[in-house]
Amino acid sequence: MTLNGKTLRWTDQSLGALLVLGGKIASIPELLTRPRPVADVRSIAVVRLWAVGEAVLTLPMVRELRRQHPHARIDAITTSRVSAVLRMSGLFDEVVDVGAPGGLLRALRGRCPSRHYDAVIDTEPFSNGSALLSLLLSRRRLGFSLWPRGMLYTDTVRLDDTLHESHAFIDLAKPLLVSTSKVPYPDKLIELKVSSAARARARSLLKGVGRPLLCVAPAVADSAKSRMWPMSRMAKVVAWARERGMGVVLVGGKGDAAVCESVARMSGTSGKDQGATASSTRHERVLNLAGQLSLEELAAVCKECDLMLSNDTGPMHIAAAQGCKVVGLFGPNVPSRFAPLGKENVSVYRGGCCPYSPCINVHRGSVPECRFTGTDKEQQCMKAITVPAVQDALRSALQDALRQGKGKRTSGQPDS
Repeated sequence: MTLNGKTLRWTDQSLGALLVLGGKIASIPELLTRPRPVADVRSIAVVRLWAVGEAVLTLPMVRELRRQHPHARIDAITTSRVSAVLRMSGLFDEVVDVGAPGGLLRALRGRCPSRHYDAVIDTEPFSNGSALLSLLLSRRRLGFSLWPRGMLYTDTVRLDDTLHESHAFIDLAKPLLVSTSKVPYPDKLIELKVSSAARARARSLLKGVGRPLLCVAPAVADSAKSRMWPMSRMAKVVAWARERGMGVVLVGGKGDAAVCESVARMSGTSGKDQGATASSTRHERVLNLAGQLSLEELAAVCKECDLMLSNDTGPMHIAAAQGCKVVGLFGPNVPSRFAPLGKENVSVYRGGCCPYSPCINVHRGSVPECRFTGTDKEQQCMKAITVPAVQDALRSALQDALRQGKGKRTSGQPDS
């Protein structure tokens, strides 16, 4: 049986809260012990269980840990959903998938004295389950100070909802940093390292699609469908890009294939890659790769593209990490927290038209459906984003890419 996101959140917040209270009582004897001094920390676990995009946003914090603790062992404790992203960072000694056979036991043993790490940083913002896992991993635990899970941490940090998520993670790690006086917030993300095989497959798939190359992620996860810009408008942008000589590749998971195919069809061409007949779709300058790429191959594709147009999703952050110029579309969530980090990346946000925006607060596990579902005001914050506004943002982003040299592999730029 596969549990959906809503069921997992409900189980975590109800049953998990009771277990947290029990865990707090069990941890009382730890008050008699002293943690290892920060300068002497030799083993650190970083817990990140869900959300591909947020996994990417933790990496600048891990890089700073590496810089200040160059001889420490740093492991990632994670799940199969995000393990590939963490491995591609090259920042961890080991990436432990607790959902794999024997993975939880390996995490609890670590490769450290006894079963404990010197410290654990729980980057999950609201999960009681991750707090309980952190309790098992170390006597020193860093986490965000939300109740009741905050009771299980030895070092808590207030979550500042006004900060970009990557900046909030830097603040979270500060109790473990030897020096905090000169730790700047990151202005760009960590590039993900891809294998030569993934790079070769990306280039083979994209061969003949055309340049400049626009990557489009038109779908969103089922947990928050209200984040999706209307498919008809996304299709108009795809058609506009094609008319101006740009190649377009559509990306997403297996569950996004139908959305991507609909966008391609509404734009005036089918973008589905059909093996032997794929060359005909490439002549149409739209290629649908939804469901056909691993996360590593997606990172390789993003690295080859000049631009990315995306809803507020994981692929948006992967593209930003790979140096692709990104235009991100926001409504139920705000770019101040989750903008595609990087110089001259663009966020388009019209949430001011809705009194409830932002209605999503992932820091507290609040991912509601649109309050106006079934009415003419449904998704008004996303519908307030116009096609011309997105076209203007893409045009500006492409000009920036051309100025900075990425345009060396492009054949032109879109007309106005």
